[in-house]
Amino acid sequence: MYDKEQQEIRKQLEFFENANDLLKDKQKQLTKCKQENQCFITQHDFEQIKFYTIEIKKILSEKQKTNVPISSSSDVFPDNSSKTYSCPLIRPNIFGIKPEHNIRFDCDGSTYLKYNLSKHFEYFHRMLPECALRLKEAIINGQSPDQTILFSDNEIILVNNNFLFYFSKIFFLESRISY
Repeated sequence: MYDKEQQEIRKQLEFFENANDLLKDKQKQLTKCKQENQCFITQHDFEQIKFYTIEIKKILSEKQKTNVPISSSSDVFPDNSSKTYSCPLIRPNIFGIKPEHNIRFDCDGSTYLKYNLSKHFEYFHRMLPECALRLKEAIINGQSPDQTILFSDNEIILVNNNFLFYFSKIFFLESRISY
């Protein structure tokens, strides 16, 4: 039984390493494109990244279900910062964010560590960093998403640079896999 567990761990580690290599390659590709003021990333590239992300989420959720610690949280996260928070942006009219703000509402409501939550808002939902921090603080402080209004109807909260969005998304995915 011990050998079978070790074999499964080795397979997962190899998968994580392959995903990390792919993301590093795509990051280099995007950096080169940025230097040339062009962007050549294909739909296939995004499909690969999406596949790795889904598979990694499955592996991590299986680990959590079986209560297998991924790492010792007391060593990695002193001062109880290992608490996770769910993304509330799965529908409009949360914290005053309306469809007119043009952010993404197709999130699956995943949970994130406190320090990754604002990065999720920036890279997945394409929010401006200061708006992402404001939203993160409201969530951490336990404010009600339906009753609290953080953003006015005419406030700009969306990053309006598609290249920055794609590059940031790749970088964010890589940072999630590296942990």
